[in-house]
Amino acid sequence: MHIERYSRAIVNFRILIAVFLLAALLFVGGASATTVNGTCGENLTWTLDTDTGVLEIAGTGEMTDYSAITDIGWYNYRDTITSVSIGSGVTSIEQIAFSGCTSLTSVIIPDSVTSIGAWAFYHCTSLTSVVIPGSVTSIEVMAFSGCTSLTSVVIPDSVTSIEDSAFSGCTSLTSIVIPDSVTSIEDGAFSGCTSLTSVVIPDSVTSIGEYAFDDCYNLQVVDLSDTTALSSVGQFAFGSTQSSGLKSGSVIYVSDERTAALFIDGTNYYAPNTRIIVGKPAPETPVQEIPYSLVIGIIAAVFLIIGIVWIVKNGNNRDDL
Repeated sequence: MHIERYSRAIVNFRILIAVFLLAALLFVGGASATTVNGTCGENLTWTLDTDTGVLEIAGTGEMTDYSAITDIGWYNYRDTITSVSIGSGVTSIEQIAFSGCTSLTSVIIPDSVTSIGAWAFYHCTSLTSVVIPGSVTSIEVMAFSGCTSLTSVVIPDSVTSIEDSAFSGCTSLTSIVIPDSVTSIEDGAFSGCTSLTSVVIPDSVTSIGEYAFDDCYNLQVVDLSDTTALSSVGQFAFGSTQSSGLKSGSVIYVSDERTAALFIDGTNYYAPNTRIIVGKPAPETPVQEIPYSLVIGIIAAVFLIIGIVWIVKNGNNRDDL
């Protein structure tokens, strides 16, 4: 009898230990599942917290030049990534690195990065702004294409070329400052930027590629008034059809008659009532705001005058009686 009870106690104890160990394993497994990591270069590592969506890349040197998007370590988690922090030792952002990270809203690019590869941030539809550091010399093909929430971008004066379709389809981009280090704006660079209303092209630019600003149908002011080195404007650079061309009544400001001759209606721009003007845009007249106290004073003065007139008028009527 005692032996039977002893055997049962041992069995129950073993079951209890097994349950405890299983619970411990589940706890450890659940805790580790929130963090995934791997390598993304010879001397680079990446860590992603799947709870917060923060992807950190640390180490030194270049990122792996991926040939297929499925080879990227964080590919299966790309929809959960909300921010990317790149360490100061990283020297490149290679092609397709963050392509399709549709939840990505912010990215920190350090001064150590010298190149942003093709399709690096392609179709990052939640990315709202990006600051490109002064160490970057080129923005490659379709690097930010399809970033439909991107409203502003700062391009440093270290960049010499904006490659094909680099910002194409950035439908929320309202303004762009092209630095005077850029010598070429390549094919389709800003095509489909439907919220863009004006653009200033600096004196350093010598060529504007085909379809560079095609389908920017709200673009109304193109300022090339400082551009004297421009030698070529590609076919359909500012519109390929009436619906995809410049906004009706738009103005292209150029520096001289030679530059004006580069623009041919229906060939490299297409817009009804477009004017080409040799000269600079007129400076905007600042709006003078009237102080609130002055407005109140004017209203009070008006009521006072009305009151005086009423008193005088009624006084004259009494004298007549």
